[in-house]
This record gives sequence, structure tokens and C-alpha cells, in this order.
Amino acid sequence: MDQPQTVVLKTPRKKRIIKELDAFISQWRSWEKEVAQITDHPYDRMTHSSVYIYGEDNMNHHNILQERTLAFLNKNVAGHGFIYGQHGENVDRTDLRLKIRVKHRLNDLDVLRARIDYAEVPKRLDTVRQVSSNVGNKLLGIVPDFLVKYLRSWI
Repeated sequence: MDQPQTVVLKTPRKKRIIKELDAFISQWRSWEKEVAQITDHPYDRMTHSSVYIYGEDNMNHHNILQERTLAFLNKNVAGHGFIYGQHGENVDRTDLRLKIRVKHRLNDLDVLRARIDYAEVPKRLDTVRQVSSNVGNKLLGIVPDFLVKYLRSWI
């Protein structure tokens, strides 16, 4: 059996990441309640997939929430598996009805939330060194060589 990807935070600010993740989960729970109340939306069977039975505006809302969540996770959490599955396979089934897709996204987020307490967290010093190194590399073309050597001695 394949092991799930290791969850690693990209920043030492674990409490902030958990707070923001909880806010996203709350948004998804609210969206789940809205979706449960949506009745079949009129659509043209000749030009639209049956997935759009809930209405194009609702599908757009879902896609935006999904992309915002994914952008947050990509920026802050490595190995999150959101949309792509815990083993890296693509599990974003766009042929499913909205109600089922929201259920899958919430399940993914609940699993991630349970795992994040055990995530690897970088040490603050490592983060400072990485930022310092990036700044030093950007300064290479701007400042004289002796100053670059001096700055690199601090990294």
C-alpha cells in the first residue's frame, strides 16, 4: 500500500496556518449548506454538461473557492494532497455533481486538518537563512563583490 505524502509546513508559523485552514474549512462547510439547498437549475442539454445542472454561477463559485484553497495550501503546506489525492494521483472528478464534489473537498480538508498537527515544521533559523540567501542572490548584480562576500558570510 502506498503511503500518503508527508505533510510539511513551508513556514514555522503553524498557528497561523491552522487558523487560516480552519477558516477555509468553515467556508467549505457554509458552501456545503448552500449546495444542499440548490434545486436543479435549468440548462440546455445540447450545450452544457449535466454537471452544470446546478447553474454556471454556482459552479464558478465552487471553482473559485477550490482555487483559493489550493493556492493557500500550495503556498504554505507541502504534501497536502488537496484535489490531487494523498498519493499524488489526480482525484478531481469534474463529472460529479456539485454536492458530491463539495463532500470530497471537505473530506480532503478534514483529513489534512487531522494530519497537520503532526506536520514537519521548519525552524525559524532555517527560514531566515533561506530568505537571507535569496536576498543575497538578488544583490549579486547590484552591489560590489566585497559586499556580497561579506553578506554571504552571515548566511
